[in-house]
Parts: sequence; C-alpha cells; structure tokens
Amino acid sequence: MIYPDTDPKEWAETHKIELKERQCVKCKKMFPCDIPIALKGYRGFQIKEHGCGEEFIRSVMVPVGENKEKWDKALFGEN
Repeated sequence: MIYPDTDPKEWAETHKIELKERQCVKCKKMFPCDIPIALKGYRGFQIKEHGCGEEFIRSVMVPVGENKEKWDKALFGEN
C-alpha cells in the first residue's frame, strides 16, 4: 500500500470518491476517512489508526485502470 502525499480533496475529485466519515466497527466512533491510499489497480481513502487495531481500519476504494475496465464490463456490460 502506498500513501500518496496529496491533498485529500484533489484525490477525491480525481478518483470520484466522496470524502466522509466512517464508523469503526469495534469502538463505534466516527473518523474522517481522508487518508489517501493507493493499491495496485485501486485508489481510495482510509481512516487513521486509533487504537482498535489494524483490522479495524476502515477504507473505501475504487478501481482504476485495467481493474476499472474489468468492473465496468462485469457490472455494466461496457468495454
């Protein structure tokens, strides 16, 4: 996973991701989901580490590049 040093608002606009809060499944607290992240074929945001453990760090991702094309074809029949 890569943490790009970029403005979250620009990252959200570029990848068409809504910036909003997400709830931790363990502690039920709300956290801004505004830390830009990149994985091969995906871009998104995650919440900060807050003491509940790595397995409870929420994130939201969207496909990009080749993965986006595969999802578009599977979901919408688009090539």
